[in-house]
Amino acid sequence: MLKLKINDQEFSAIASIVYDASGIKLSDGKQIMVSRRLTPRLRSLGMGSVAEYLKFIEQNGTTELDTLINLITTNYTTFFREPHHFEYMRRELITELMLKNARTKKIRIWCAASSTGEEPYSIAMTLLEAAPELARWDAKILATDIDTKVLSTASAGIYDYKQKKLGSLGDDTVKRWFIPGKGDNQGKYKVKDELRDLISFRPLNLLQNSWPMKGQFDIIFCRNVFIYFDKPTQADIMRRFSEHQKKDSVLFIGHSENISRLTDAYKLVHKTIYRKTR
Repeated sequence: MLKLKINDQEFSAIASIVYDASGIKLSDGKQIMVSRRLTPRLRSLGMGSVAEYLKFIEQNGTTELDTLINLITTNYTTFFREPHHFEYMRRELITELMLKNARTKKIRIWCAASSTGEEPYSIAMTLLEAAPELARWDAKILATDIDTKVLSTASAGIYDYKQKKLGSLGDDTVKRWFIPGKGDNQGKYKVKDELRDLISFRPLNLLQNSWPMKGQFDIIFCRNVFIYFDKPTQADIMRRFSEHQKKDSVLFIGHSENISRLTDAYKLVHKTIYRKTR
């Protein structure tokens, strides 16, 4: 079995490629992680060294770059991760948005790192549980991610009940929002169309020259993403977020992140919850 060895020069080359393609900055401490994640890929390609793989990337351009980024990105997530965000939505934000947008009956939310779908589905559940009438509104959730593989999983909306992150929802929640599989699919649960219809899943690299979405968002979730970027990249993303939100719109970030020194367009109103000030 191939045991991949990656030297400092090879790691530097991989890190440079990943940074240029995605903005993700791989620190020296990530060398073992990169080695572990690349091993299955090299094995599948019949390669015995990182040097061979670097030549392969050079020859295969965008196609292999997408595969590499998918391998490198971390996609851990669970339903209702960082629950105080969803409690804030349920307790304050949804009612506020319904009053503010009563004339247009329109709500727009962007989940900027949707991974395998648990986060946007949690947002959708929170919306409809707090205000069932929103099913009759023009409410939409855009869910994007750089990793096309996890987007496919998210779009399918099928989860195994034996997995901790689904089982942790509790029987009542699973029964309310999921359809149980039968036969060969027993033990698997599919998200109901009531949730799925609120969400559009799209691939998006936050570093690409322009973002395709038009209009502005009432809420943006961008959690546990900034930790992968250097400060200039973080600041540029924040600038672009601010262009897609009106005053008093809300931004949720990850529990270990802080944007206060990156922008003066947002102020902290709660733990890792920011409002646009201008």
